[in-house]
Amino acid sequence: MRNAACLLSAGALILALLLPQTAAGQTSRINGVFLFGANMPWLNWGADFGGGPNGGGVSGDIAQVDTKLSAAHTAGMKMVRWWVFEGGSPQIQRDGSGTPTGINPTVYTDIDAALTEAAKYDIYYNLVLFGGTNDDSTTHQWWEDATKRQALVNVLTPLFQHYAGNPRVHTWEVVNEPEWQSRNGITSVSGMLATGDAIANAVHANSRALVTVGNAQVQDVATWQGHPLDYYSPHYYDNFGTGSNDPFVTAASSPDGKPVVIGESQESAGLTPSAQTRWQDLYNLGYAGGWPWSLSPEHTSDQIAIDLSAAAAFAQGKPDLGPQSATVSPTSTPTQQATATPTVLPTSTPTPAPSTPTPTPVAGGQATWTSHASVSAATVARGKADSVTAHVTVNQSASALVDVEIYDPAGNKVAQRYWDNHAFSPNTSRTYRFTWTVPTTAATGTYTVMVGVFAPGWGVVYSWNNDVATFTVD
Repeated sequence: MRNAACLLSAGALILALLLPQTAAGQTSRINGVFLFGANMPWLNWGADFGGGPNGGGVSGDIAQVDTKLSAAHTAGMKMVRWWVFEGGSPQIQRDGSGTPTGINPTVYTDIDAALTEAAKYDIYYNLVLFGGTNDDSTTHQWWEDATKRQALVNVLTPLFQHYAGNPRVHTWEVVNEPEWQSRNGITSVSGMLATGDAIANAVHANSRALVTVGNAQVQDVATWQGHPLDYYSPHYYDNFGTGSNDPFVTAASSPDGKPVVIGESQESAGLTPSAQTRWQDLYNLGYAGGWPWSLSPEHTSDQIAIDLSAAAAFAQGKPDLGPQSATVSPTSTPTQQATATPTVLPTSTPTPAPSTPTPTPVAGGQATWTSHASVSAATVARGKADSVTAHVTVNQSASALVDVEIYDPAGNKVAQRYWDNHAFSPNTSRTYRFTWTVPTTAATGTYTVMVGVFAPGWGVVYSWNNDVATFTVD
């Protein structure tokens, strides 16, 4: 939103997926597409996720969600930015000192309902965790107090894990426009960055979703350089003035080459330049996407609406709008995360393995994938190496990304390697090998090898085998 201090004023918002980056200054798109969508910040302030079917939550008002997403879909949109814990985060339980202790389980009920609707209309979500850093005196401490910060991360981690396997949770946005608070001395920059980093790292460690922050303005992107965001999503409104912070006249740029999405802007009817021209400007100037405010103007005090006819006109004939379609169960359980390079992961930042199977595989064109693996040594000492050999077969010609992972006895991922866009001939096995040197500090016990097969570029899951081989570290 333009001013985060105004409660209902719109205008006051480890390793990720393989994001293309270029030299500092230049940027590129995310998986080759322009993230085309809109803000739907809330339908029922403070209750969309966690109100439940009888308390104002999404699951109790699915008809309104259906209407909004249908309109977005008709306009060619693919992505919706939606706030989760705005207004003091009442859905996050806390003890007498304000330390987070849990999440109201109806949060899951409502997100599940939202994902069911998303699948219906081929929509992906950027779920914004917090509306600001200073909603009230209790939640403000989550940004300043290290103990409460870690407690918050502990509470949020199961949420990230639960939806790790559903690509329609495309992005977790840590917070909306935190720089208004840090710039005005309400929240320290160090506290803002520390909590932002902690949450971003938790997302990366527990899902394949991307992470961003809704920067107050374009110039605030620089504050987050070197921090674990996958892309930047600054905001711009006409009253910010034109010049270098105006994305409609200035080419996309970031200090480290990460993609830039304009996370809030105004594309209403009757503007100059027109709404369609504004989208086209973002598209032509190298931005990775644009999400104007808002699909729910009747629920915000500014009542800023989107020219959906202009949106549809912009979308016409553009095959590179995204995120691209994926077939997935709307309440699927976690898959494992992707690495950015085909290297072994260190044990210093393990990724908890999902406690339930990965999503029900979706086979493209009735393809049937099988996988198995072996290890060079059934028992290996710490400090020594063990080699994994995986074999993958499909019954028809296809291309896929093959992912091989190793998990320790506690279920933490300790190694991973993948091979993208490999071509398969019918009923012909392809072999994948890598060697892992067991750290001298590794836990003893049984280690498990898992093999996944995905559409190229970490698309839909074709196959997941979570117990293809085991070995013992002693």
